[in-house]
Amino acid sequence: MAPASRADERPAAVVDAWARRVADTRLADGVRARLHTPPSGRRSDGVPGAIIALPVRNEARRLRSALTAIDHSARVAGVGWSLVLVANDTVDGSAACAMDFARYAGVPAAVAELSLPPRRRGAPWARRLALELASELYGWPDAFLLTTDADGEVHPDWVAGNLAALHAGAGLVCGAVDVDAAEIAALPASVATCGRLEAELYERLSSRWQAAVGRGGRAFAPRAMGASLALRASDLRRLGGLPTPPAGEDRALAALVARSGASVVSRDDVRVTVSCRLRGRAAGGMAGALRQRCVDADPWCDEALVPRRVLDARASAWRTLRSVGVADAERVFGRRCATAPSLRAARMRLSDIKNELEGWTDDDADG
Repeated sequence: MAPASRADERPAAVVDAWARRVADTRLADGVRARLHTPPSGRRSDGVPGAIIALPVRNEARRLRSALTAIDHSARVAGVGWSLVLVANDTVDGSAACAMDFARYAGVPAAVAELSLPPRRRGAPWARRLALELASELYGWPDAFLLTTDADGEVHPDWVAGNLAALHAGAGLVCGAVDVDAAEIAALPASVATCGRLEAELYERLSSRWQAAVGRGGRAFAPRAMGASLALRASDLRRLGGLPTPPAGEDRALAALVARSGASVVSRDDVRVTVSCRLRGRAAGGMAGALRQRCVDADPWCDEALVPRRVLDARASAWRTLRSVGVADAERVFGRRCATAPSLRAARMRLSDIKNELEGWTDDDADG
């Protein structure tokens, strides 16, 4: 990732330099970027605003609703916001839709269009490039970057909740993601049942973990989803940018932040509602999971979920690492969870989650 731009550098020059670098390093072809008004992520009193980084691919049908929800949330928070959007391999006019909205709403915007190689056309690379451009346009240390998905609508207090958590010292804020109630109701009932049972086990495991290791510490599993993430621009640069696995860039980022020693915070009051579409851009993403759950009587579930016995073993291992003052405890803990037989767990299916919940009593939440 390139260093932050100088404070006196014109936004157009920053965008042009970014576009040339992306093209010169062959990350993408046909790079074209446009600006609407000189970007400004601050209010006049110097309070950081929200810089929204948005990856887009053929989202014209939903994009205006997504941007309208962001604009409303920023107004509720009482801050200005700026849009940085990267549209890759798009043929439906999504970029033009974003520019039209920016002009209509008076929102500063930087919109880039480009073509990525087939292996990079999922959300991770587009999100990485959008966050990278945002961090270069807004180079001050306290610039707050928020990212979501173009098929979702953030809740009214989404911006305020993210900013509050970042002001309180969070290194990464992971919001909660809801699915569109009308859309999921149109799918087989088993899809909603699977999501409900996953959420129930997650909450039970989270309460048991906190009882074992103490509240206010690390979560047993960060609830990281690309539809709602927030961090400082300076932290993103320090980390080297957003990781770009084929899928799961959100959890990869959470793991990277945790290993750096910064806090990963999950907030229930930071929410976004996303669509239940069955064809998405990311292999292994939410659309694929929903599609599988429509046809599989016993589908795979969230890979972060584990049986109680594994959770208890991990809690004991974490307490030991912290009590003896192991340097780089997060990295050591992550490696042990991946290799130690007592800390590893096979991915759970829906039947495994049902069995786990059936054996749970109210006393189990206290460890």
